[in-house]
Amino acid sequence: MDYQDNIQEINDNDFNIVVLQSKSPVLVDFWAEWCSPCKSMIPILQDISKKYVKKLKLVKINIEKNAIIQEKYLIRSIPTLLLFFNQNLLGTKIGVSSQKELEFFIDSYLKKL
Repeated sequence: MDYQDNIQEINDNDFNIVVLQSKSPVLVDFWAEWCSPCKSMIPILQDISKKYVKKLKLVKINIEKNAIIQEKYLIRSIPTLLLFFNQNLLGTKIGVSSQKELEFFIDSYLKKL
């Protein structure tokens, strides 16, 4: 999958450090290579990563290579986006979203922080 440099690929081993111990909110994209809806989200996530560069960290995790985190957060459908801050899961967005829908989802949580 082709992501911009400001979207970091993570795995089961670095999830706790990169996501849970982050000083800023983190949006985690759960995806797989074979997932067409996941691929359709790439340009939207790239735009989100640029627009929210000072407010939010964006990472992706391949569910086929990282079963521990997938099982821990009960990821059953992809794409799934989870928003974390201060070791807490703030929100979940399942399925394909428009950029506007995704910005509304993110903003609804960021304004509470």
